[in-house]
Amino acid sequence: MFIGEQSYAIADKSVPYSTKFRVTYPNGHVYSVEDNNGMLLSYDDKGNIVMVIQTYVNGERIKEEGEEDYPPSALVSAAYSDYHVKRGMPGFLVLALGLLIFGWCSFRYQAFQNLMFCLSPQRLMFENPEPSDFYYFISKVGGIVVMIGSIFVAFKAY
Repeated sequence: MFIGEQSYAIADKSVPYSTKFRVTYPNGHVYSVEDNNGMLLSYDDKGNIVMVIQTYVNGERIKEEGEEDYPPSALVSAAYSDYHVKRGMPGFLVLALGLLIFGWCSFRYQAFQNLMFCLSPQRLMFENPEPSDFYYFISKVGGIVVMIGSIFVAFKAY
């Protein structure tokens, strides 16, 4: 793997039930990286765990003496697609589509508004209940609000 003009070597040293990588830096330093239930842990050549703490001042990184440009676990994450972060949640898109359809039906179709009135528990309190003009107006307003809300839910998918 090349970053800039520097060559980094990443070797997969996995065995059954244990995922390990060997990362060699251009300066000759060798690190091992182990997958521990999806979390990558880095070890130096002596077997000590490598804890990476990066310091920034005014947006510029301050490197300590002997600190590598890139952590070993970050190089492994970049090299293998299994460790890439997958964005998006399709469930929110399905929910947003359902809300959009419900909102449109509440806004547009009087038959749907009547169905929602028949399903509401308040109709059980009266004999022969009928929806009022105010109910139809509120159904239209509620439909608009639900359609706008579905847009916000769709954006939450990303």
